[in-house]
Amino acid sequence: MWKSMLIGCAVFAATSTQAANIEVRNDSAWGQRIVIIGPIVLGDAEKFQAVATPLPDGTPVSLHSQGGLIFTAFNIGTTVQQRHFKTIVTGPSTCVSACSLIWLSGDHMVVAQGARIGFHRTNVAGKPSKYGDGRVRYYLARLGWGPTQINWFLKTPHTGMHFLNIKEARDVLHIRFDTVDRGSWRSCDMKFCWLAP
Repeated sequence: MWKSMLIGCAVFAATSTQAANIEVRNDSAWGQRIVIIGPIVLGDAEKFQAVATPLPDGTPVSLHSQGGLIFTAFNIGTTVQQRHFKTIVTGPSTCVSACSLIWLSGDHMVVAQGARIGFHRTNVAGKPSKYGDGRVRYYLARLGWGPTQINWFLKTPHTGMHFLNIKEARDVLHIRFDTVDRGSWRSCDMKFCWLAP
């Protein structure tokens, strides 16, 4: 996996040492799901694995994070893909930088009205990292994303952020999507599921 790479690499797009809160929640609106809230740091992939192991394949993963270590995100995203988990960003949650790399690994990527999902290139200590960008390209290709889509995800410098919108998802990234209401989101079988208000 990516663990050995993480140990020898600098921190990409991370400024906090506070770990993410990773837990199972169950409520009437979303049902049973894994929730990741906060910065993605060293050790969070192992924490996620421990939480995810007893849960069934296809379990939703709800994301709310400003990002963090990309190699930790790679490990979490790889588990998400292997377990066919869905990824969700609920409104008005934000999932940017390394968090968006996890969101892209979902069997079905669900976005609620008001959610913000942002992408940019990597950095080490505030400086652009071609190596980091290359690892992101390799990771996204392994997930099944094509060159045009990967170029779009990495088109914005690390000092900025480009937020996904439904028009670009359809017209630029050519992601097949369906618009569903919140009560029937589990029935959406498209790669990208947009929740109507």
